[in-house]
This record gives sequence, C-alpha cells and structure tokens, in this order.
Amino acid sequence: MERHYETIWIVRTELGAPGIKEIQEKASAAIESGKGTVNKVDEWGVRRFAYPIQKKNEGYYTLMDFNALPAA
Repeated sequence: MERHYETIWIVRTELGAPGIKEIQEKASAAIESGKGTVNKVDEWGVRRFAYPIQKKNEGYYTLMDFNALPAA
C-alpha cells in the first residue's frame, strides 16, 4: 500500500542551477524506480540559515511531495 511522503532537502548554493536540477532528477528517478509517483516538486530557493551549518550561511531548499511504498 502506497503512503504519502514529503521530503525537504537543502543543497549548497555553489552547485548552481544545473547541479540542483541533477539532484532533483536523481531523487525523482529513485522514487519512480521504486514504483512511486512524484506529485509535486516545490523549489523554495535560496534561504539564509538561522545559524551557520558547516560554515555555510545559506542553502537552496526543495520540497518534494510523493507517494511510494514504504520499502522504496
């Protein structure tokens, strides 16, 4: 039985648009290979952190909404 999931990930802004798209495509491919479906990808863009993480002050946020089997 499929379940509904939401995942947010943050990537370094130094990757640029091509790197960010590549990560999104890999995540979508991994979900679809596990017989899941991606409902929505919402790009929140660059946001400042409340405190530095690994000496970085900002990151690129992406929210993915999908359905998948728990094993996927």
